Amino acid sequence: FLFKVDARLRGLGSKLRYGTFTLRRNMSIDQMIATLANGKARLISVAIPPGLRAGQVAEILTADGFNGKAFMYTVKHPNFPLGFKMGARRHDYTLNGFLFPDTYLVDPGTSGSELAKIMVRQFSKEFTPAMRSLAQKEHRSIYHLATTASIIEREDQKAFQKPLIASVYYNRLQSHMFMDSDPTVQFGLGRPGNWWPELNIADYQSVHSPYNTYLHMGYPPGPIANPDLSSLMAALHPAHTQYFYFSGKGNTGLLLFAKTLQEQQANIAKYG
Repeated sequence: FLFKVDARLRGLGSKLRYGTFTLRRNMSIDQMIATLANGKARLISVAIPPGLRAGQVAEILTADGFNGKAFMYTVKHPNFPLGFKMGARRHDYTLNGFLFPDTYLVDPGTSGSELAKIMVRQFSKEFTPAMRSLAQKEHRSIYHLATTASIIEREDQKAFQKPLIASVYYNRLQSHMFMDSDPTVQFGLGRPGNWWPELNIADYQSVHSPYNTYLHMGYPPGPIANPDLSSLMAALHPAHTQYFYFSGKGNTGLLLFAKTLQEQQANIAKYG
């Protein structure tokens, strides 16, 4: 009561800041009010790299002292306005793919559920109205764009190659070919402790997951990871090519693109 009266008399009742502050036991009421009004809240920096699946994000949050289980519950059961039209039936989607990778400064008392909302709100900011308008004009849902962008993100993190990768997948889809994306198989096979396992030849036919795009035509059921802005832009602005294949150029980190299977096989034979 005395705290409220003192704050009101000093005209600071509406100026007390939200956050976590450090107070001493021997502080006077005036000193506590001054700290809450003028001091800096204690914040934690949480770095979320691009290309992680939601379970990996939850592991980072747990390691930083947040409730990773509550975070995952909200990811799997979103019950708040997203700020954009997903383009998928509500019961069909999770928030995987919409947890925007960034470095967040958050109060240490932030709940796991609120952290999921913060990341989705950041996605909504990054995926601008102009981008949404273009997607609508091209009859592409944000859900499919995020799905494509998540595959691009897992294929390569070099921004200049991403529009070419996007063109390959769009060319395959438009030609009624399988997407044949290794990361989607990895997603179906991945488990805690080994989220993105190395694949062997048998996995392409033995991993009976709806995310296995070697067995199932069209898009996987949803995003496999959380893409950054360059991957979203590549999905929205693919290069215009006749490429249907790509492979690694040895250990250079670069990709080689091919129009035909014969060109693809020649590239693999040359660079392994």
